[in-house]
Amino acid sequence: MSEYTRIKDTRLYTTWESMVARCHLTTHSGYYKYGAKGIAVCNKWRSNYRVFMAWALMTGYTDKLTIERVDFTQGYCPQNCTWIPMAAQAGNRGKSARNTSGYVGVSWHKDKKQWIARTTVYKKRVEIGKFNTPEEAHEARRLFFIEQGLEEHLRVYNLQHKHST
Repeated sequence: MSEYTRIKDTRLYTTWESMVARCHLTTHSGYYKYGAKGIAVCNKWRSNYRVFMAWALMTGYTDKLTIERVDFTQGYCPQNCTWIPMAAQAGNRGKSARNTSGYVGVSWHKDKKQWIARTTVYKKRVEIGKFNTPEEAHEARRLFFIEQGLEEHLRVYNLQHKHST
């Protein structure tokens, strides 16, 4: 097996290849969430996998981690990326297009006629509680992250809501 084949078969290579494709290949299924919104991969990484690989290894990459943009409104580059556990990535989603509360993780329960605060922790959905207003649910979700010591969830929460609070 050649060196090229071994590199191409690694999880890190697949991460790089997927990152470039979703940002720069208009036919990629995730392009509308990344490239179409102006999210790009810096030229150094995009043009040279080995440069990306060197950065990844110097910054603590392991196969149990996933790449994370610190500021999700910006692209992939050394100054805006880090590695986080895969379980933390599950909570790193933006607001759904159907969201009526204005807050990530807060939704209206039509039967109970209350706002529900939820999150995902280590691949398990957690209902934090039911509230009278979306603001109460939003605050309860933030406090849940603090009380449970979920620093990574809190960091993502702060990025998701930096313009809405």
